Amino acid sequence: MNLFVTTGKVRSVHISDRDEPSALILLQYGPERERQGNRAVEFINAVPVRIPAFRLSKVRDILVEGAEIEVHGRLQGVLKGVMADGFIVTELVAERVFAAQVFDAPEKTEG
Repeated sequence: MNLFVTTGKVRSVHISDRDEPSALILLQYGPERERQGNRAVEFINAVPVRIPAFRLSKVRDILVEGAEIEVHGRLQGVLKGVMADGFIVTELVAERVFAAQVFDAPEKTEG
């Protein structure tokens, strides 16, 4: 698997403070889970997606909290370092971002 397509609701947007910033969004693709009793929520049905700088300038207007979007992208391995050790983290990177078409449920008709 190298390519992905997903639709969801933007839960948060973090834009870096660089000259050519990229963004990291949290995209919720399923129902929001609620805490039950003292148990912590383990599955949040959301995923972080990186929006590269060259793409951000074109889609910044639709990246607002609560917006429904569709993302087409790819997986990317990122080498992270902790002290002398390094490890690879898989990151979702957006290639195309669209405002999602939200369709209302069809009205029931009798007949």
